[in-house]
Amino acid sequence: MVKTPPSDIFTSSSFSRFSDGDPADIVYFANHSMYFDEAFILMSQQQNYSWKDRKEIYLIPIVEQNTNFKYPLAVNQKFIISTAITHIGSRSFRSNHAIYTDIDGNYKLISYGYLNRVSVDAKSFKPIEVPAELKLILQNYHITSEKWDNFISQFL
Repeated sequence: MVKTPPSDIFTSSSFSRFSDGDPADIVYFANHSMYFDEAFILMSQQQNYSWKDRKEIYLIPIVEQNTNFKYPLAVNQKFIISTAITHIGSRSFRSNHAIYTDIDGNYKLISYGYLNRVSVDAKSFKPIEVPAELKLILQNYHITSEKWDNFISQFL
């Protein structure tokens, strides 16, 4: 039985959209990364962090992504996504994500993975230190890789 995620793992819910699917009404694999990114943005917004004024100063492009697929996600299906930060470096950080469903208390892991990002100057696109204001947001959901792995192992 899956436990409620710890408070240092951000959790939200969403629906897979018709436009996210393929002809078999299964969510196209690349859209899982899009859901990961949307969850990261929502996590930031819930900490009163807006990208609107910062995008002229710095960007945080995704430089590596990984997704492990366990079960198909159907089109128009409600899902839960949990997000945590497992690495904060001087110029980069990693957000980990898990997508799962809850149907009458039966949790099913759909996919899990991570997004690695690097902080860059918006004009030169050269790497810079992760800004202090962003580090504060990341630290609110920073956990060890072991804690994240323990959370995922509940589903396996």
